[in-house]
Amino acid sequence: MRETTAQDIDHKHFSSADEDLGYFDGLYEQYHQAVYANILKLVRQPELAEDLLQDVFLALWEHRSTLERERVANWLFVVSYNKSVSYLKKVRRAPSLTDPQAAELENVADGVELSEEEFMARLAMIEEAVAQLPERKKEIFRRYRFEGRSLEEIAQGLNLSVHTVKDHLKVANKSIREYIARKYPLSLTADLVLLLLYFSY
Repeated sequence: MRETTAQDIDHKHFSSADEDLGYFDGLYEQYHQAVYANILKLVRQPELAEDLLQDVFLALWEHRSTLERERVANWLFVVSYNKSVSYLKKVRRAPSLTDPQAAELENVADGVELSEEEFMARLAMIEEAVAQLPERKKEIFRRYRFEGRSLEEIAQGLNLSVHTVKDHLKVANKSIREYIARKYPLSLTADLVLLLLYFSY
């Protein structure tokens, strides 16, 4: 059987067992870097982020017969976000945590797990803020956070230094937060703040 390509992912649906496996492999190849990077931003432990990433794609496999193709990307980000929040809440309650550890988790574990509709409503605010960025910062932010590209890949693709890419991301993240705080001041609940962290540099 030939290798699944990105073009296949755009046009295929889950069907027979062989096609399921090939399509699943293609989805993993397309999305795992972005999903992993966002999980790591919250849990801050590479090995744990890998475990949660595998949980997310295992759940995708288990839901393959009911999940519509056009919902896959949103579904992956919703599930990975919720699994990260669930883990942080569990860890914060652990009696073995030291006071400094508990304090560090206090802010990031106050978010709530979101339905797909709630997640997308908050993501729409972030997308609106991203749309206000200058073109270069917008492109870098999208490649890094929504496509899961590494700093080195972005720098090479845009003929920039890694340091310059980092600077663009930091400024973009600050601008996004300021835009949302200014336009949606009553919407800055714990879950939106956590979602901003999830997509930030």
